[in-house]
Amino acid sequence: MADLISVPEFDLTYAGELGDRLFPVLNALRESDPIHWDEKSKCWIVTRHEDISDALQGKVPMSNVRLAQASILVIPREEWATRLPTLMRYAPYHVTNIDPLVHTRMRLLLTKAFSRPVVERIRPYARNTVVELIQRLRDNNEIEFSYVALALPGMVLLKLLGLPDEIYPRLRKWAHDVMQGLGVAQPKQEWVEATDRACSEMTAEMLPLIAERRTRPHRPDDSCLRWSTRRTARTVLAMRRLSGCCMLP
Repeated sequence: MADLISVPEFDLTYAGELGDRLFPVLNALRESDPIHWDEKSKCWIVTRHEDISDALQGKVPMSNVRLAQASILVIPREEWATRLPTLMRYAPYHVTNIDPLVHTRMRLLLTKAFSRPVVERIRPYARNTVVELIQRLRDNNEIEFSYVALALPGMVLLKLLGLPDEIYPRLRKWAHDVMQGLGVAQPKQEWVEATDRACSEMTAEMLPLIAERRTRPHRPDDSCLRWSTRRTARTVLAMRRLSGCCMLP
């Protein structure tokens, strides 16, 4: 398949079709155009290790800001405000869509929610969740591991955020809709609109919790949502930024 696709025509739309055959295409791209502009996906494809290393170290002027718009280009820009109101409001503030120094401040504050003491406190819950999930499968002749692989991080995430387990079925749908709309190079328009609806539902769930946790006294076993709302000597996450961080990537 790789020999059927010339490097100038390469774009991320082919990735799903190629599977492992994508690697020869990337190898050819690395040799001929290691920093390649993909016009269809509106992004740069960097394939050389040295360039990637320089980018991650901030030695070249690369930015995450445009990531918030990369997948929604399938919808005309003039329709974004009406068809994707939640994404327009919150996606630019997601931690993966911003650059230093704002990214640095946000990451510094958010990492407190995943410190070693926090992880150790949740370890018993995670272990018990694994046992419960496996026990539910004992009576089945066939086991689909994705059941555990999806449920475990989802349940632990809810625990970290201080959200009830009953939200998990909705969490799975939110994650599916977000990844289908934002996790592929050329999503369908209806997929992106479904992503916006999922983000709207997540926001409606999170905003009251954020407001409540900002007013109550801090507890040692508090959720990471509470940690993220705490004021530090340097910064506090504004409501819009915090809501963006709470959305699934």
